[in-house]
Amino acid sequence: MVYIKSKKEIEQMRVPAEIMKEVLSEIKKNVREGVTTSYLDYVAESVMIKHGAVPSFRGVECPYPGGKTYTHATCISVNEDIIHGIPDSRPLKKGDVVSVDVGVYKGRIPCRCRKNVYSW
Repeated sequence: MVYIKSKKEIEQMRVPAEIMKEVLSEIKKNVREGVTTSYLDYVAESVMIKHGAVPSFRGVECPYPGGKTYTHATCISVNEDIIHGIPDSRPLKKGDVVSVDVGVYKGRIPCRCRKNVYSW
């Protein structure tokens, strides 16, 4: 079922979308050799906090028995990692393909995006 949004709802959606745009821009600026995916996660969360937004992935319960609650602001995959990589202390290398999944809540409105960036 498709829900047609009102003009007010569309305007409310612009707020988290603009935050998302800045998050992705800052991540892109920081993807380079030697930087860790944990640092990129920190960059993303810092932008969200600056705007009073909340990372929508943090606190998501793992659906599998024994799984842990997700504690990061992003999911970051490098090269052969397919999707939903967990940020860690592994430094990026020149030429790495970095895929970033980001979810932002501002108010009650969510925004989610995925972007690929090449390390230089």
